Amino acid sequence: MDGIFSALFHGSLRHLYRLFTEPEYRRYCWLVTRYGMTSRYRQRTVCIHGWKLIVPDVASFLSAYKEIFAEDIYAFPSDNMNPVILDCGANIGLSILYFKKRYSQSKIIVYEADPEIFKILEQNIVGNSIKGIELINKAVWSSDTIVEFNVEGADGGRIKTGSDINIIRIPAVSLESIFRDRRFDFVKIDIEGAEMEALRGCESHLQNLKNVFVEFHSFAGRKQELGELIGMFERNGFRVHIHPPFIAKRPFLGIQENYGMDMQLNLFFWKHDNEQA
Repeated sequence: MDGIFSALFHGSLRHLYRLFTEPEYRRYCWLVTRYGMTSRYRQRTVCIHGWKLIVPDVASFLSAYKEIFAEDIYAFPSDNMNPVILDCGANIGLSILYFKKRYSQSKIIVYEADPEIFKILEQNIVGNSIKGIELINKAVWSSDTIVEFNVEGADGGRIKTGSDINIIRIPAVSLESIFRDRRFDFVKIDIEGAEMEALRGCESHLQNLKNVFVEFHSFAGRKQELGELIGMFERNGFRVHIHPPFIAKRPFLGIQENYGMDMQLNLFFWKHDNEQA
């Protein structure tokens, strides 16, 4: 019992400490208090940081806001104030707003596959007069083609897996063609399970990248390829750090699936120029 009370006590102390010392955590807590009881997939308008944002699903918005703004997971160093950023899977634009808040002169190339979510993304970016953004309504894949896409209505839309049913056909562009002859200071790949397929054929371009975030999705009953993905970056001089937003605590005793997934990881890749081979 002492351990339980100690964990609760220290958890409460940490919460209070963050409330008093971290403005973004305080804003996140206010958002939860103000909008947290909203039903799933009910569209709301949320005002924060002077932005007026259309939010199609409050639960996914709050989760993203906490990760992006309160936890700073996309923070990266830059020698200048106008880094070039590639955002694959921007959803309604919170990541873009974060990058622009941190680097106001940055140039951001943005891909979002879901046509309805893309309309909201456009309204959030254009409606808030955010400049230096190139918005592209295509999926990111391993080739320039047409793919079957499952529409989820929030942040879970994805290229079709075996069990998906709300299917539309949308254009896709190869990640290799995006990388070709370009240099990026930061790349974000959050494409709901298509990350490994999209990265096929891209290894020769990794030398032109500095910092890469990949949201990795493992689907039950499918080959994971986590080692292959990490190995691709390690062979090109990247280090890796891993955050586990969704894992099983006792995997040998069984894994409860979430939207067909048995694991989700945030992978952070970066280079150290002075690292020895």
